[in-house]
Amino acid sequence: MAQYKILLVDDEVDVRESIARTVDWEACGFSLCGCAAGALEALEMAKDLVPDVVMTDICMPYMDGLELIERLQQMYPAMRFVVVSGHDDFAYAQRAMQFRVMDYLLKPLSLTGVREALARIRASLDEAFARRLDEAAFLEQQRQDRVQIGRLRLLEMLFENTNESLGLLRDAAEDEAAFPAHLALVALGRTPENEQVLRRDFAGRMDLLRFSLQEIAQERLGELAAGSCVCHRGRFVLLLRCGQEQAVSLLSEIMDMVRMYLKLSTKAVLTEPAQSPGDLPALYQRALLLLEDKAAAADGLFLLAEEEAPSAEGMLAAGLPGEVAQLLRAGDEARIEAYFARMREDLARRASPALLLALSSMVHTAILTTALRAGISAEEILPVLEAHRLVPPLETASALRALCGAAQETARRIAERGRVDNRAFAQRIAGYIDAHYAEPSLSISDVCEAFHISQTQLSLIFKREMGTSFLQYVLDKRIERAKALLRDSEKKIYEIALETGFEDPGYFSYCFKQRCGVTPKNYRQGADARAQDQP
Repeated sequence: MAQYKILLVDDEVDVRESIARTVDWEACGFSLCGCAAGALEALEMAKDLVPDVVMTDICMPYMDGLELIERLQQMYPAMRFVVVSGHDDFAYAQRAMQFRVMDYLLKPLSLTGVREALARIRASLDEAFARRLDEAAFLEQQRQDRVQIGRLRLLEMLFENTNESLGLLRDAAEDEAAFPAHLALVALGRTPENEQVLRRDFAGRMDLLRFSLQEIAQERLGELAAGSCVCHRGRFVLLLRCGQEQAVSLLSEIMDMVRMYLKLSTKAVLTEPAQSPGDLPALYQRALLLLEDKAAAADGLFLLAEEEAPSAEGMLAAGLPGEVAQLLRAGDEARIEAYFARMREDLARRASPALLLALSSMVHTAILTTALRAGISAEEILPVLEAHRLVPPLETASALRALCGAAQETARRIAERGRVDNRAFAQRIAGYIDAHYAEPSLSISDVCEAFHISQTQLSLIFKREMGTSFLQYVLDKRIERAKALLRDSEKKIYEIALETGFEDPGYFSYCFKQRCGVTPKNYRQGADARAQDQP
């Protein structure tokens, strides 16, 4: 059963805690995501939490519940509202209904009444959710239809090579921009490991296997609007509308995703670009021959050159830079080790010193380029490469161990740089708050706009790195400054309120007492008494 988020707002601590404690929110299909002590605090919390429902008292200081509802409705039109009030007043109820409040509950609350109100709201939310699902299903069906049409067109292009069919294909292609395009042919490696996975996870259901593989490929292609995919006779044919470098990278990513999600190794052939649909049948046959020629290979990406198939070394190296870069960004040291272990098996019988040096150069280039893009300086990464350099005599196992070590160390540094960047970013946000907390208009949306980040990202990073929420940090900063001014200055309380970011002195006193347990006046008197007691 789906759960919806609900925010509770009441300035009376006892009432707020009683409602939060006694209502079985989960049984009603809700999770209580927060409790606010007033309307202003609720506005800030709503920006962070974006609840589905707000249950609020009406009579609260500085902003009543109906004004809170009006503001939230402008910001979040789909949000639902429940009013809790101690006033059985028709005027209040009438105003609440103007704001499309779903229920008006009188204090003292009845648990039965609360449960019935939540049930009505949940039914309304479920209905809205179902409508969104229907819309999403309709859009998804449209997308699937487009994908299926693309697959049928690709099959026609591959196997119908008559003049008449080519004419139809040109009409079906709709757009000359579809070409030039690379053809890729992908098949499962014939390995004991693959056989074991097929028996264990698919139990002979080849239709399920084909669907899984096809959806993985189509999902990645669809994200980039880069082509289409179709399954034919146990192999997968991809049409990649991009340059060769991106095609190699994209195909490597798809093969990695199949390995990651389905635990199956694949091998693939990538052709030179087809200039028109008429080029595809011949390219398909040539790619099929090369793929069959590599039947013994467990996995790998092979390039089909215009004149001849590339050397074994060229086939191995074709996707290496993109694959290494992807592994470094992922930061999974176990995957890096597995990648070089597979390379060691592939090179076991035919690695020459020249090939090992060439591979080392490509891996080092990929490491340096990826590290620089991640913000790591050359001065920091070059010692890593030096520490893991190849040492003569060149031997496959030791050379690949060195390359693997360099890649794993770089991945660790890239991951650490990401963590450092987050800490530095949170500290920059804190510095911004320290400089602007005295401005009454300061809000999380202002900070997000200043730093070009979404509220969700800012809230997550700030809370994780600083150990407190944005709202809590701002309020703590204001209160701490107010305490210092109360202790060390003769300024009037309303002046201190304005100087610390509170437009309303009454609201300042309210927040101060909530945080410190005493009013600003009593705090100052206590500070004066403590100062007089000191020798």
